[in-house]
Amino acid sequence: MESRSYERGSEIGIGDAIEDMKWLFIIFTFLTSSSFVQEPDCQRVKNGTFSIPLDNIDGMEGQYTRLQRKGGYQTETTSIDDSESRYSVKWIDDCTYLLFDKKMISGTKRVPSKPTDTLKVEIFNVTDEFYEAYVSSNFADMKLEAKIFIE
Repeated sequence: MESRSYERGSEIGIGDAIEDMKWLFIIFTFLTSSSFVQEPDCQRVKNGTFSIPLDNIDGMEGQYTRLQRKGGYQTETTSIDDSESRYSVKWIDDCTYLLFDKKMISGTKRVPSKPTDTLKVEIFNVTDEFYEAYVSSNFADMKLEAKIFIE
């Protein structure tokens, strides 16, 4: 768009000025709307019952882990052997929480863990059926993407 001068007595008409203003408004609207990323509604998944299908792991087709999160605790039950464990939960912001202080309630511990082991869950998308999150830890150098279904 070329620069124009709107001085008294110039040959540029009011129609040109209005046209330029329309373009400025369109550009301003685009810039302001695209700069705001809508945060997911994580409040909807702070408490509740959820499940993680294990179908993408060889030999685990039809298996799942069920999560029940309420207040400061999350209980996990695995369909593989009905083992049950409980984590303490600490929300560090609206969409990020820590799972720590794992305790076995029943069954056998399949994966060795230490009392200092902590999982960090960063929710980046919430729908009516599931939420998606990045899961990392202080004991492994990887970040997984998880799809967790709302029951």
